Amino acid sequence: MFALVSKVAFFLLRPSNLLVATLLAGLGLNLLRLRRLGGVLIVLSASGLFVGGFSPLANWLILPLEQRFETPDPMPEAVAGIVVLGGAIDTLASAARPYPGIERPAERLMVVPRLASRYPSARILLSGGTSGKSEDQGESAFARDILTELGVPLARIEIEGASLNTWQNAKNALEVAKPKPGETWLLITSAAHMPRSVGAFRRAGWADIVAFPVDWETSGTDDRSRWFRSASMGLTRLDQAVREWIGLAAYFATGRSDALFPGP
Repeated sequence: MFALVSKVAFFLLRPSNLLVATLLAGLGLNLLRLRRLGGVLIVLSASGLFVGGFSPLANWLILPLEQRFETPDPMPEAVAGIVVLGGAIDTLASAARPYPGIERPAERLMVVPRLASRYPSARILLSGGTSGKSEDQGESAFARDILTELGVPLARIEIEGASLNTWQNAKNALEVAKPKPGETWLLITSAAHMPRSVGAFRRAGWADIVAFPVDWETSGTDDRSRWFRSASMGLTRLDQAVREWIGLAAYFATGRSDALFPGP
């Protein structure tokens, strides 16, 4: 139920959707001859689309998320396992086409072969499912196919294909992995998603989970003054940043995270 409610809630709260809804409301009020109020809503929507689409606002919101956790330096000497969260696979295209389709967070998978080579005895656990799909057509199964094509031995890969959100990732991966006390596990996900992921994994009971962020959207603090070349780029990043901030608040309020803004 939480997964469904969260998806519906964010659909309604997504900045790009809210701005379009505001514009439609303004146009509707104009048709009802409430032109003053309708005009205000149209101006607000147009201003929001411009600021959200072109200005550095999205970068200001996403930078604190992306810079919360750094890549481990030095890397752990020994790693018992690697948990890779879903999000890199286009499951609809993958099910319909000859080869799995990779989406923008592909770095979640691309770093696995290097880490698998560095830690040859580490287990590799892919966590993530897709609603309405069988396990063989789920996200983790397609990710497994990609990793084996990249040279990762099939015998080293385990999949957990039931999770539909980050909290389920944390709980279900824990049940599959059953990490022993003192074992170090790496957690791979996008940098902006890492604070919420770490908070959920800690709350679920992962005592020694080490963040390994990938898939940065920004290049660093210089992006605070960098404007976007297209409104779609800015609005996409704004949606992503707002989703994570809302997710952090919701996870903490519902007891699914150990902190409001988890840190190292």
